[in-house]
Amino acid sequence: MADNMAIDLKEAQRVILQRCEVLPEENVPLDVSLHRYPARSLKALMPLPGFDASLRDGYAIAKPGKEEGAEECFRVVTEVAAGDIRKIRLAHGEAVRIMTGGLIPAGCQGVVPQEQCQVDKGNVLVPKQYLQKRGFFIHAKGADLKKNQTIIARGISICPEHQIDLAGVGYSMLPVRQRAKVSFFCSGSELVAPGKAKVAGEKFSANPSLLQSLLALAGANGENCGTVSDDIEGVCHLFND
Repeated sequence: MADNMAIDLKEAQRVILQRCEVLPEENVPLDVSLHRYPARSLKALMPLPGFDASLRDGYAIAKPGKEEGAEECFRVVTEVAAGDIRKIRLAHGEAVRIMTGGLIPAGCQGVVPQEQCQVDKGNVLVPKQYLQKRGFFIHAKGADLKKNQTIIARGISICPEHQIDLAGVGYSMLPVRQRAKVSFFCSGSELVAPGKAKVAGEKFSANPSLLQSLLALAGANGENCGTVSDDIEGVCHLFND
């Protein structure tokens, strides 16, 4: 190419960007949104977790009772499994058997892991060290995400870690930009398509595979237009097709 026809890289980028338009918006299922770009910032629809949950299998205990020895002994009043939606309130000196992920009852001071407890005739004995703390082994409501907290900003590629948070706060469909279609070709008189025979002085063209993968990571659809020799006429012909 003649020197008077060449432009520098920054100018070329500026010219290209001037001609770019924002692609329309579309809604896609969350599970096929990987590497897509949100049309707007996506915020938490609710706190995550949505309730105070147990981090251990064990016993959710209330404050100790006032009777002698109650600082260690709690009466087990019921059992709470994961998915149990009952609203339970503990009185002083009471405890519930609770599983990991179970809903923390009102009045609970904390959860004592089962391996730290002794159970005897409907009572549970708790080491005194747990009675000096609050909130132990409780995954507090909103500890991971507050309601309306931004999970992913507009223009950021959606990754698996975004997907799990988006699912956790109730998203099933996401507003994203439509995929760009990007046509590309590789130039080089020495290049031979993989799978074809080559001789000394030639080499297999590996860049098309790389470009297809990079475009997929960028959320675009790539179209391989093939390979062209190192001459202006061949390149211009390809652009005109």
